[in-house]
Amino acid sequence: MKFPEHAWDDTSAAFNLLGDFWTAVYPGRDVVKHLTAARLEIERNNHDRLTELTNQLSRIQSPIAEFFALRSWEIESDLSLPEGVESFSFISYDLSLKQALVKGTDFKIVDRAVVWANDVSPIKDWPASATNDKAKLVWLWRVKRTTNPMRDNWGYLLQVLAEKSQDYKDLLNTLFDILAKGPSSLLIRQAYSYALGLPVTRGYETVEDTSQDHRRSIVITDQNVYLGHLSARPHAEPGSYLGPGESVFDSLLFHENGEGIPDWLEQIYLDRAFIPQLKESTLGWKNSNLPTKRYIRSDGSAAIEFLLDGSTEDSQAFWTQVRANGVLSGKTLEKCLSSNPNVEPSLIHLPAYVNPLQFLLEEIWRSGYVIVSIKVDHIDPTAFGIVGLKSLREYFPINRLLYVMLTITHGELFATGSLSGSAVSYDSGYLRQVGPDISQHYVSSWEIEALC
Repeated sequence: MKFPEHAWDDTSAAFNLLGDFWTAVYPGRDVVKHLTAARLEIERNNHDRLTELTNQLSRIQSPIAEFFALRSWEIESDLSLPEGVESFSFISYDLSLKQALVKGTDFKIVDRAVVWANDVSPIKDWPASATNDKAKLVWLWRVKRTTNPMRDNWGYLLQVLAEKSQDYKDLLNTLFDILAKGPSSLLIRQAYSYALGLPVTRGYETVEDTSQDHRRSIVITDQNVYLGHLSARPHAEPGSYLGPGESVFDSLLFHENGEGIPDWLEQIYLDRAFIPQLKESTLGWKNSNLPTKRYIRSDGSAAIEFLLDGSTEDSQAFWTQVRANGVLSGKTLEKCLSSNPNVEPSLIHLPAYVNPLQFLLEEIWRSGYVIVSIKVDHIDPTAFGIVGLKSLREYFPINRLLYVMLTITHGELFATGSLSGSAVSYDSGYLRQVGPDISQHYVSSWEIEALC
C-alpha cells in the first residue's frame, strides 16, 4: 500500500480492512471507526512530517515554513500558544473535527495568544483532560511552527538571515546559484529583485497593458501581472517584448557593459573610493557631448581636458593625476583620444567634444561593470532590504565593478536615513539634487560594504 494517495487512505476503506466482525457484527463499531479515523490522521501527520524533514535537505524543495497537520494542547486559563507554535487554523476536542472552531470566525491569534470571539470561551463545556481536570485537552489542526527552515538550514551559511518568506527563499537560492554558477546578469538582477521586493520579469513575456489603481502601479504581460509602488512608472510600453530578468518599473533599473547608455542614466559621480586625490566630495560624468579644453603645455605637448561636475580644485587634481598616470604608462589621454594614433598628438587630432559618461564606461570601466539604480522609497517594507546584498560584491570577479545608485525622495525616509530597516548616515557630500524633491546617493562598490 502506498501512503498517502491510496484508496485505503479513506477512513471507510481502512475500516473495512478490519474484517466483517469489526465492521458488521461488533456492537461498538462506531467507536472502532472513530479510532481508525484517528489512527489514520496520526499516520498522515507522521508522513507529512517525515516528508517535510526530508525536503529540508534540499534548498530547492525546502518548505518556507514548517507545518503539523495536528498536535495536542492542554489548555488551562493561559491561552498563550504552546512553545514552537506560530498559528493554527482549527481547534477541536477530538480527531473527527465534528465540533471544530475556526480561526477568524470563532477565535483570532493576537501576540501569540488565542482571543475568543466576543470574549466568551466556547470550550468551557468540552471534556476535561484525563490527567488534569482543570484543563481541556484539545487538538490543533494545520499548525504553523515558529521555525524558519531556510534560515536555519541554509541562510546561516551565507550569513543572510531574515524572516521566512518566498522572496527570502528565492534570494538564498539565487545567492547559492551565483556561488555555484557565477554572477550572471540574470542572477544578479534576480537577487536584487528578491531582496528589495521590486519585480523583474520571470521569463520571455510581452507587455499587454499598464495601469494604476489607488494603491499600486500595474504591468500586465501575457504571462504575469506585476505590481509596483504607486509612484513607479512602467519601464516598458504595451507591445514590448521582454526577456528574463528585465526591469518592469523604474523602481529597479540595470545597465551593464556592452549595452547602449540608457536615457535614465544621466550622470555618474565618482568619490574618493575611485579617485583618492579628491579633496571635497565627487566628480560627475555627464551623459552629454560637452566641449573639450585643448591647449599646449609648457613643454610643447598637446593637452586635452573635458568638463566634469565638481569643484575646480578637485577637477585640477584629477587631471594632474591623469597626466602623471599617462606618462608613467606610456599611453596618455591625448594618445587615447587622438584621431591619428600613429603620430604625436596635436591639437588638430584631438576631439572638440567628448561625452564624459561614455568615456568613463567605455575606457575606464571597459573591463566590465554593473550599474544598479534603486528608488529607495519604492522598496517593499517587508522585504529583506539592500543591506543583505553587500555580499554580492564578494561574488563578483575582481575586475568587474558593481555600482549602485540610490534615489531618495525627501520626507521622513530621507530625514531619518532609513534604508529598508537599516540605519544609514548619509554624508551630504555624496547627495546630489536632481529635482525639487529628489536627491540621489551614489554608492561605490567599496563604499556599499561600509554603508551596510
